Amino acid sequence: MIALDTLAEQLETRLNDKADMYGLDGGITENVSYRFRIVLDTADYKDAEREDNKVTMYIHGIMTSDGANVEGTSGTAYNASLNARVEFLLPFLFTASEGKNDLLTSIVRDILTDVLQSSTGVEIFDNDRMYSDNGILFYQGTKFSIPLTGERAERPKVGDSLTLSLAINYFFIAYGVGSRRIKYEVSTDGVHYETVGYTNAEMVRQSIQDGNLFSEDAKNMSNGQYPSSKVTTSGSVLTVKFVSPTRLSTFDRLAAQYLLQGYVTPLYMRISVPYSTKTDGAGSLVVADPLVAVKRMTFSQASLAAQLDYNAASTMTLVEAATDEIGG
Repeated sequence: MIALDTLAEQLETRLNDKADMYGLDGGITENVSYRFRIVLDTADYKDAEREDNKVTMYIHGIMTSDGANVEGTSGTAYNASLNARVEFLLPFLFTASEGKNDLLTSIVRDILTDVLQSSTGVEIFDNDRMYSDNGILFYQGTKFSIPLTGERAERPKVGDSLTLSLAINYFFIAYGVGSRRIKYEVSTDGVHYETVGYTNAEMVRQSIQDGNLFSEDAKNMSNGQYPSSKVTTSGSVLTVKFVSPTRLSTFDRLAAQYLLQGYVTPLYMRISVPYSTKTDGAGSLVVADPLVAVKRMTFSQASLAAQLDYNAASTMTLVEAATDEIGG
């Protein structure tokens, strides 16, 4: 299990990587820089630091655990979840008329949202793989709440400050494949691809089977015996089903054309599934290149559900078209 202090350290690094981009280094007031410091509930607060004419103020985030759960499997792998809460203390240095306290609050909120919802790159909150202290390879996924404004008050060691709090749910899979790492992209020309956004996706390959009616097992059925059936496989077909909020995307537009007019546009679909492989010598696991295949697909079913005041939802099913595989 990955320790809470490891998650705190990685969150702190990620937030500080964004701090300067959002203007926390002199952007609110000249010669004052803000840095994030994520600590556990037993840690000490760090006072402001001065170097020449520049002051560094610390935005402390106190991370606590609201509970954890571990589920084992028949093998060595296990799944774990950890619910954490982080309360940030924003130090206020200015009067209300200056508007700079409000600016600091707005910037910090934007940084928190950016970091936690980011889905590009290889950082921890992008659901990347990482190693725990004992060398087990974990896949991590996260869910988070919107930062909520708390109470403004005078606090020891911090002074006049405002709290922002949020909840983060961590999901760990030992030696596992996380859902966000399975990627689907579609294209009408095989060159320009668009990522399919989905909340649920299912990929199934079903073989086409024919029973052998002339086998000895089939003949025994006349004697009241019902042995296991033996079949021959003449081929297989790939089916991919997506459930997602309806978006203004090329893929959703093509699904709507199929739904409303029965118009079928053959698509190229690039599918990427990650796996790990053992290294030589030590036998430890490392992240390998994903398995990638490009398939020719076509719509077989589409539906559009609407409920007042809520987002419309699309369900789209595609099947492998009657062409050869075009890559892999």
